[in-house]
Amino acid sequence: RPEFSEVRVRRLSLGLDTGTWTLAPGREAVVRYGPDAIEAHDVVLTYGTGTIDVEGRVARTAGSPASALRLDLHGLQVADLYAMALGTPRASGTLDGRVDLSGSLADPVAQATMTIRDGRVADVTFSRVTAATSASKRMRICAVCPSTRASSICACSIETRRLSSVSPAASRSLIA
Repeated sequence: RPEFSEVRVRRLSLGLDTGTWTLAPGREAVVRYGPDAIEAHDVVLTYGTGTIDVEGRVARTAGSPASALRLDLHGLQVADLYAMALGTPRASGTLDGRVDLSGSLADPVAQATMTIRDGRVADVTFSRVTAATSASKRMRICAVCPSTRASSICACSIETRRLSSVSPAASRSLIA
């Protein structure tokens, strides 16, 4: 029995109501999977002018070597992503960023940095917003957005915890 199975993809097209994701032309994506991990190499998906590059491995179990998976996002249109996930777009802009995953599927850890340029949410426009987040048992999100309105700047920081990772006494104090 082999340690892993391998799939090589030269053409891929995923049609949605809002458009089509394709494998970047001239690429051969390689996906390997086995009992301990799933690996992705040279996976470059395109949608319109945007791309998502995926490279690395995800550990399937806590006992296998840790994950090291990277997703690079380039030039994705927020309105398209919003429409795919939620329907009618209420936000727009161009998204660039990076997501690094470690840990395992059972206990994942994520670090991400995203920037949206030339954005709009409802009737509020902004030139740029950058957010960084890290998540495992805790999630912290920080964002800074210089607004195009009267040079105002908004900043926020949010931190959450999964109650399952908090002791019963501490969870009572969080709920109270």
